[in-house]
Amino acid sequence: MNPEASHGKTKNGSRQHPLRVLQILPSLQGGGVERGTLEVARAMVARGWESIVMSEGGRLLPQLLKEGSEHLAAPVGRKNPWVLLQVFRLIKVCRQRQIDILHARSRIPAWIAWLAMRCLPAQQRPIFVTTIHGLHSVNWFSSIMARGDKVIAVSQTASDYVLRHYSSLDSSRLHLVHRGVTATEFPRDYKPDAQWQQQWYDDFPMLRNAKVVCLPGRITRRKGHLEFLDLIASKSDEQRASRRMSKDVVDALKECGFFT
Repeated sequence: MNPEASHGKTKNGSRQHPLRVLQILPSLQGGGVERGTLEVARAMVARGWESIVMSEGGRLLPQLLKEGSEHLAAPVGRKNPWVLLQVFRLIKVCRQRQIDILHARSRIPAWIAWLAMRCLPAQQRPIFVTTIHGLHSVNWFSSIMARGDKVIAVSQTASDYVLRHYSSLDSSRLHLVHRGVTATEFPRDYKPDAQWQQQWYDDFPMLRNAKVVCLPGRITRRKGHLEFLDLIASKSDEQRASRRMSKDVVDALKECGFFT
């Protein structure tokens, strides 16, 4: 399937409107899924396509709007039966806006998108795309991410994982698109200015003249924070103190609701 075959074209082959792509995800609070959504949206706007995002919103919403995309607010990531009501809204959006590509980036939004498409006549259905951002648990619920007309994996690991666990996915439908970073936002060998460094040492005086190792990422078991703390403890010259510090950090995180 390709965008030129979608319902956005007239009988003589001319397009009635620019390519319309709707990305659907739970929220725009922050993280790899959300950043990838904004990057793709920005690229589509630059090509003259219509970029629409459906989510519950979040702190990245102002940036999305500033960069030229449209946002449809909807609770499409909530884990309760009422979320299925969003299927009917998505059907209406697809019909009224003549969506060409429907791109789901997580499991609940993917189920909403898939069910909405099944309720549309074949000639009105957009191309269904899913992106696999991580290694989901292998079960029926997760299998929706392998049902896209086109399936994108963000790493070789994710690509191998989904092919290994979902035999129904034809490799011809799977596309490996590596995640990247914007060099202007994350420049190589970046060094903060003196004022920032002074504030850092004022906030964390124990780190002055110390070796600092950073593991960026939201706090979750899957990001490896627990293993990171164990590694730091095992390599420390003061192992007992370091292990005690690691335990204290983990205990504090558990009290805040992490690692439960």
